[in-house]
Amino acid sequence: MREYDPLLWVEIAAPEGRTLSDEEVRQTLLSALAGQLSRQRLLVLIPDHTRTFPLPFLFRVLLEALHDAQALDFLIALGTHPPLSDDQFGSLLGITPPRAGIPGGRQRV
Repeated sequence: MREYDPLLWVEIAAPEGRTLSDEEVRQTLLSALAGQLSRQRLLVLIPDHTRTFPLPFLFRVLLEALHDAQALDFLIALGTHPPLSDDQFGSLLGITPPRAGIPGGRQRV
């Protein structure tokens, strides 16, 4: 079995005075993760609704980039915050209707 470093670091920065486009972020993540975690069981921690973060976009990109994982679980880091309603859950991940639209069947949230 191949050994993996438990921490994978990906960094990208825009030139001064400019922000990165969604496509630049997507391509960076896809190229950095390509084949790195194939057939592995993965847990991705994601922030809850109290953090400002482009989660619906990054959730879709991670599903695309990690399509070859054996299992892909997402854990919403609620901390001491109350559980999310179905509507809050759907809004957080950009999934409508809530808890639908996760392709592949190997992902759980």
